[in-house]
Formats: sequence, C-alpha cells, structure tokens
Amino acid sequence: MNFFEHQDRARRQSRWLVFVFLLSVLAVVVAIEFILLLALGVSDSSTIPWQPLSAESMRRNSGLLAAGACATLLVIGLASLFKTWKLRSGGGEVAR
Repeated sequence: MNFFEHQDRARRQSRWLVFVFLLSVLAVVVAIEFILLLALGVSDSSTIPWQPLSAESMRRNSGLLAAGACATLLVIGLASLFKTWKLRSGGGEVAR
C-alpha cells in the first residue's frame, strides 16, 4: 500500500469516527432528556407513581427540556474544543 492509499484510508476512518462521535453526542442528549422526563414524570404525578407525562405537562416543561439539551450540548462542545486546543500543542501533549 502506498502513501496515497494510506491517506485515503485515514480520511475514511476519520469520517467514520466523526460520524460515530456525532451519534454518541446525540445518544447522550437523548439519555439526559430521558432522565429529565423521568424526573418530571415522578414529580408531576400526584396519584399514580411513574405515570407517563401528559401533553400539557410536556408543553409546560418544554423550556426545561430545551435547556437540558442546550446545556448538554454546551458541555460536550466546550470539552471537545478544550481537548482539541490542548492537542494542538504537539506530539508531546498527544503522548501524555
């Protein structure tokens, strides 16, 4: 295999890794939203524990759900930017 074949292979792997990273970010956001929905379901039900949330309850709490998604994306984005910035320092930083 020559240099250009290695380069093409590395690009394909990089695209795949970016795709998997985006899927994992989506999975984390969905998991956080699910946890928020569970917490809202417990606190919203007065008679039946673990009762599913009604449409009215979902509308009432949509701001909280949106804030949870935004906060999760912000934390993941800032952590990714910080790590990218640290790794730009060179090979020594990558080795550590």
